[in-house]
Parts: sequence; structure tokens; C-alpha cells
Amino acid sequence: VKPMPDGVKAGIGAALLQVDVGRLSITNVGWGSPSHFSGSLALNDHIVAVNGEPFRHVEQATKRILGEEGSLVELTIVKGGGGPSERVVLLRKHSQYSECPDSIAGLGLVLAPFDGKGLRVLKLLQGGPAQLSGKLRQDDYILAIDQEGVSGSSVEEIANMVKGPPFTRVDLEVARDDRILHMSLIRNSPLEEEMLQKALQYKQHVQELAQHATKGKTLLGSSAPPKEVYRSLLQEMEELSAKLREKQEESNRSFEMLEAEAETLSNELAALKGLRATLGTIPSTL
Repeated sequence: VKPMPDGVKAGIGAALLQVDVGRLSITNVGWGSPSHFSGSLALNDHIVAVNGEPFRHVEQATKRILGEEGSLVELTIVKGGGGPSERVVLLRKHSQYSECPDSIAGLGLVLAPFDGKGLRVLKLLQGGPAQLSGKLRQDDYILAIDQEGVSGSSVEEIANMVKGPPFTRVDLEVARDDRILHMSLIRNSPLEEEMLQKALQYKQHVQELAQHATKGKTLLGSSAPPKEVYRSLLQEMEELSAKLREKQEESNRSFEMLEAEAETLSNELAALKGLRATLGTIPSTL
């Protein structure tokens, strides 16, 4: 991939569509992009804030999402457009992304029926979504897929429940030890070795930068904030300065309107005084 020209900002490798004021829907995810490697963004998820700040229009959100190569951006998302929100941190990258190589994808699991009550996870395939997510474990028991119980389901029925278009979500109800867990995974094709190493390096880089950024927020820490923190603070200061300028302009316009109204009233008052003086010189007739 050719290096990007100077001044071109990096992004997250996702296509966004405004579906409401303050809401962007994810309509496409690039294969090998930050959005892909994060394992946290799926089609039809909604972005409702960038770096903790709500927005109104897609242009405003895009301006905040784009930034310097290697810097962090925090998105507040709503899975599938409904339910509670959660925050996701991504690393901005310059790259050219392709489409997922498969039109139908799964979770990268080897499953077996267990006692007629659920599915036992026998194996997590290397480079598969389940393994990369870190959520599901070998010997977990899947009780339901997308709120539909799997007890008594055939292998074909289960395969149809698990598989679907790439970058779509699958909600699982899982039994682990004495606990019942609910988790959301994203369907995708397994990563080959080269792509897998890139994904693992990406995750490690994000984790390291996020840890440094967290430390950088502590004023009495021994470590100084890294460049990413300064960039984020500078961006926030620029946005705040723009808001203050906008408020100042509104105040100036309001003040000018008040001055114009005061001048009009003053002229009307002077005219009334002149009329009164004129009337005082006219003789009264009884």
C-alpha cells in the first residue's frame, strides 16, 4: 500500500450513514481495518458519540473520527441500534481495505450436542471471531443463540443459526461453571496467519496506548501524557473554542439587535417630543 500524502487524516475503515440526529449506522466494515480488528463493531450498530461528545450531523462526527495515524478515538455505540450503549476504543490507521472473502461466515467454533440441553464448545478455531474476541472458552455450553434455545436442535439447524453475513452480530447465552453469561460475537471468516498477526499486533498496540492515555489523565503521575493524549486534548480545546466563538457571535448579533431597537425607540421618542412641542404652540379654540 502506498503511503498516504501528508495532511490526509486516518480513519477507522467503516462506512457510516446518518439515520437520525446524533446517530450514525455502520453500513460496511473494511476487511483488515481498525473496525474489523477491534472485533467490537458490527453492521447496523449505531454510533452516538465520539470521544465522549454527542454530535448532531455526520459531518461533525466524521471530523472527530478522522485524525492522525496511530492516534486513538473512542466511540460510544449502541449494538444493533437498540439497548444500552458501550464505549469502544479504536486506533486510527491509513490503509486500503477489501471486502470479506466470504459472503457467509460463522464464529469459528467446533460444537457438539450435550445431554440434549445445549452445545458444548469443543474447540475455538485459530483466527476465528470466537477466539479473537476472548469472550468464549473451550468447554463452555451454549444454551441459546439469538434468544432461541438450542435444546433438541439438529446440526443443520444450529449451523443456520450460527452462520450469516460477515460483520453481523450473534447473541449467545452461555453456561460456564455455575454462571449464565450473555455475550455478543460478530460473524466473520477466520484470519490467515499474516492477517492474524496484524490483528494481534493491532489489539496489543491499542491496549498499550489506552493504558498510557489512562495514566496520562492523572496529573500527579510519574509518567507524562503521550502524544495521543495531547492530540485528544488539543482537539477538545479546538472544539470548545469553536463553540465559544459561536456563542460570542450569537451574543454580538443579539447585542446589535438590541442597539438597533434602542435607537429606533429613541428616534420615536424624539419624534413624539417634537409633536408635543408643536401641539403646545397651537391656540386652543372653545
